[in-house]
Amino acid sequence: MRALAHSIPLLALLGLTPGASSAADPLAQRVDRLERRANVISKLVLQIQRLAREVQQQQGRIDSLQYRLKQQEKRNRDLYQDLDRRLNRRAPPATIAPAPLDPPAASSSPADEQGGQPPAAIPPSRDTARSESGRPVTPVARPGPAPSDAESAYQHAFDLLRQRDYTRAAEAFRGFLQHYPDAPLAENAWYWLGESQYAQNEYPQALKAFARVIEKYPFGTKVPGALLKTGFIHAADGDLAKARAALNRVVDEYPSSAVAPLARKKLVQLRH
Repeated sequence: MRALAHSIPLLALLGLTPGASSAADPLAQRVDRLERRANVISKLVLQIQRLAREVQQQQGRIDSLQYRLKQQEKRNRDLYQDLDRRLNRRAPPATIAPAPLDPPAASSSPADEQGGQPPAAIPPSRDTARSESGRPVTPVARPGPAPSDAESAYQHAFDLLRQRDYTRAAEAFRGFLQHYPDAPLAENAWYWLGESQYAQNEYPQALKAFARVIEKYPFGTKVPGALLKTGFIHAADGDLAKARAALNRVVDEYPSSAVAPLARKKLVQLRH
């Protein structure tokens, strides 16, 4: 009995007794679970660090794109304002008046109109010579280039607009819209038709053209400009309520557009 009593503590120390084994098992399991959790946490930390680096890289790209977008918006705004100033300058009457009966000094070819170059002088014809001698000559209309497709027809009309030949530009844009009503450039053509009429103080016709842009192309790029000029026309006509409504739409719906600063400036003027 004494030998057995002395051997029991030794067995317990070696972990060979049933009680010692059951006490060690939960501890080992807990250690194992903690190690697995530590591994999972370590992997999550690495993933978070990788995602943080990717987010930082994407943020750098976003900042670069935002800068480029602001620069493009500034260029668009400057371009629009420059073009708007040119349109608002009334051309001298001789620039858009019909050609005189005695004799035409120059003619323009389709290539000249497309390139926007000044017309080249041509030698007088027999009819010209007779007109110089005093005999009346019936003027012969010189049509513009016969465009082969919608793009060239649109370019011809736009070139006339840039030359501030607003009457012929309006006619050319109307012709374009008649022949190519569903062309991709139709929205632009309606807008520039309105601008051509606006430059000639043909406000009712211009309002109709701008309204066509707003109603038919509600998500188009020319809607802000059409709203702006609609507000300008109503202001000129004394209808300040409609003017403010159109200009406020530009400011509220298109705050980053190139014409938004012009709309804000006009609204300030209307308050005084």
